[in-house]
Amino acid sequence: MREPTAAEPLTRFLKDPDWRVQKKATWALKRIKGEEEKREIDIELEE
Repeated sequence: MREPTAAEPLTRFLKDPDWRVQKKATWALKRIKGEEEKREIDIELEE
């Protein structure tokens, strides 16, 4: 699934208390957004 409209809803899962949910959301967002935006996702996870 590489549907850009799915990115926004997935971002809320980056702060889920379950690390497995965070990991899957990160994986999905990286596939949707591509290599260039991976750093932004990693920064969101660190916060």
